[in-house]
Amino acid sequence: MEMKNRFKQVALFVSVAVLGMGSALAAPVVSTQSMNIQWAGTVPNSPISTGAWKFVELNDPTKDFVPRVGTIIVQDDSLVPGGKTLETSLIQFALQTGTDYFSDNTPVSAYLAADVAFSGLTNVQAQPAMTISAGTGKDLKVGSANAVELQKITGATTNNIPVVLRGKGTLPPSSFNEGDNFTAQATIMFTASVGV
Repeated sequence: MEMKNRFKQVALFVSVAVLGMGSALAAPVVSTQSMNIQWAGTVPNSPISTGAWKFVELNDPTKDFVPRVGTIIVQDDSLVPGGKTLETSLIQFALQTGTDYFSDNTPVSAYLAADVAFSGLTNVQAQPAMTISAGTGKDLKVGSANAVELQKITGATTNNIPVVLRGKGTLPPSSFNEGDNFTAQATIMFTASVGV
């Protein structure tokens, strides 16, 4: 009988020890971490039209193109410690004539009205920079005297010219603080001739 009671005590002790260990292993670990999420929005502009030609959707020229907010991918700059590189999403649209064609033997050109403007950066001891390119990597410059030819019209049958814009740039050290929400804005001027 004594042996049986001792066996029960040992079994009970082992059960309690096993339950105790199980409880220690399964104890939850509570922690809190933060995540910053962001959205950007712009009230759409009215469609832009000069009468002779207008901006239209690249994939559906029956629809007017209304500029939308693009995104900027920000990554560490492998060449400049503490700096960041910038790359924008593509903005794609087309220039479309109304009832006529773009004029034969004339260029369709573009230029920046001013340098790309940044807003929202909270540390501006150094200046960020961005280059906007159109078409096949042609960098746009400021001013009509520096207009870049996007396409030379040959023949009198062209009524739609696709345009793809992309931006690349840098945020040097001391031009930003981590967590900054910022925008880059550019005004691009397009010149095209329609008719004879």
